[in-house]
Amino acid sequence: MNLLRVIGIGLFVLLAASLPSSEGATARGVQTQPIVIPLHPYADTPLQTVKASIGGQAIPFLFDTGGGLTFVTPGVADTLGCQPFGQATGFRADGEKIAFPRCGPIRFGMSGYGAQGEVGVFDLMAMIRQQVEAARKQGHEVAMPPTLGGLIGLSSFRHQVLTLDYAHDRIVVETPQSMRARVATMTPLDVRVATLPSGAIEVFVRATAAKGTLWLQLDSGNNGPTFLAPHAIEQLGLDLPKGEKKDVALDLTHFGSVAATVARRDMIYDGQLGIGLIGKMVITIDLQHDRAWAAMNAGTAH
Repeated sequence: MNLLRVIGIGLFVLLAASLPSSEGATARGVQTQPIVIPLHPYADTPLQTVKASIGGQAIPFLFDTGGGLTFVTPGVADTLGCQPFGQATGFRADGEKIAFPRCGPIRFGMSGYGAQGEVGVFDLMAMIRQQVEAARKQGHEVAMPPTLGGLIGLSSFRHQVLTLDYAHDRIVVETPQSMRARVATMTPLDVRVATLPSGAIEVFVRATAAKGTLWLQLDSGNNGPTFLAPHAIEQLGLDLPKGEKKDVALDLTHFGSVAATVARRDMIYDGQLGIGLIGKMVITIDLQHDRAWAAMNAGTAH
């Protein structure tokens, strides 16, 4: 059985809605060259991980643009001697409330890029284990996936310009010069970069609907189709019953039409652009100035 059917959709979304402000998640040294951070597939899913050097160890972390804040598992926190404290409260995309402690600040690196700040502490592997066990009880043969140290969210790239290039299995931390060269041939997206009091960062992309507009969360932790809330489906004028999928053309404002497989989901957002659509594009996000650009991957049509 494919693991993506076990892990579930939107598992890692918006864990950090109300953390207090940290002392700065990004270590801001002088960067003279773009930094390429390789992405690695997680088990048999489209999800991607990065190797983070933390406490002298190289540990795989899920890379999730929808995660908001970087967090570590209790095991990693214990290894680092990072004593959890307090409580933070957040909400998953379906509205489920999640509470967890935080610890830090901690420092970690990713292929030459350094970050430091408070992190959330959340038992990600326990959640995955529960879903694997539930699948096994239903008679499916499912192996437990590799252990993750936690999740790297966009808060670890505060003030940076970040390019998502899944076709080449990488993210790139740009310099001002490399950003100008890259976006010269790209098309602007209309985006909102939402920074919460915690420092958690979420990116929403504007889409044009038959009735009004939609703001769709950019969520590389969504390993399913592009999800749309019932009200968004109505705005688009779609006939899309629950449990079904449909191939449609989404009109991303200023960028144009993009082919997407969509499904209905009750959620607190208009929708979520998942890894299936993100992987078709190269997306550059200026997290300091709330700007973004995109281009289709070579060989991928709108």
